[in-house]
Amino acid sequence: MLRILSSDLWSEIGRLTKRRGVRRAAVAYVSTDVPVAFRVGDKLIVNASDDAIRAGQTSAAVLSAAFSQGAALFSNPNLHAKVLVVGGVAVVSSANLSQSSREVLHEIGIVTDDPEIVGGATQFVEQLAQESIRMDASFIERIRAIPVVRRRHVGTKGRQKRVHVRGGRTWILGLSEDPVYPGKQEEVERINESVTSEAERGEEVDWFWWSGKRSRFLHLAKVGDRIISLYRPRQSDKSTRTVRVYRHCVIKRIFRERGCSATTYHIASRSDAEKTRLSWSRFLVLAKKAGVRGRFSVDSAREIPSEQSTALHTLWGQLGQ
Repeated sequence: MLRILSSDLWSEIGRLTKRRGVRRAAVAYVSTDVPVAFRVGDKLIVNASDDAIRAGQTSAAVLSAAFSQGAALFSNPNLHAKVLVVGGVAVVSSANLSQSSREVLHEIGIVTDDPEIVGGATQFVEQLAQESIRMDASFIERIRAIPVVRRRHVGTKGRQKRVHVRGGRTWILGLSEDPVYPGKQEEVERINESVTSEAERGEEVDWFWWSGKRSRFLHLAKVGDRIISLYRPRQSDKSTRTVRVYRHCVIKRIFRERGCSATTYHIASRSDAEKTRLSWSRFLVLAKKAGVRGRFSVDSAREIPSEQSTALHTLWGQLGQ
């Protein structure tokens, strides 16, 4: 899905925010919580500088309500982006969360479930949060005391610290069921239950572990990256006849247990994963059509370029049509 919206942008945002799942947003100015009411587990980054609060461009009352509901809030005075990720869908637009944006201004935005864009938007929010000020109770109390004197424009001083967005990676990984996790599996299962509770409607959560100091995947994979899994029941089985290839799933959480040589990756797949899985031979044909070059093995741990990932995702979705 890839849609460009203007007059119906806000109705689409309202529909999307009814979906189950964590909401991640980086929106410069937030002066209303309609239709997006942030709650526990959600992450919101805004410009909550003194100037923005004083000018009424960001509402301390709205942030206070979101904070009381358990949302993680961050302030970045150089933020100008407007991006929202929820339910496996990303909205990238010109719209602030404001009454004027909703009712007066001409806005435009792209709404998509494209894994490259959703992954990139997710990673933008996560990385920007690390470069921003996390709001606590004292921060909220202080900005609520700032008197609001509306004016036309609020500027910020200082050099902007840019956030690099690579758009996420797509990995083709050979996975098998039989390896035993070398750490405390009960802790991993607890984390997996937490990820499951945050899953979007229509997603199924699972996990696997990976080790090896020289593994490129181990060092580079991040939350929001996609995985195409080459799954086989037994690691010792090198035959391609037992391989089942599953469409793009998304890394939702990465866990590194202290003292353990392995890292666990908690992934979310579409509920139709079994229905859309491919045999080894059929996957190779599809990969070739998508422009993926080179040889694969059942033990592959390979990154593919974003344009090939997008083409593969699109062609895969057309198989059942």
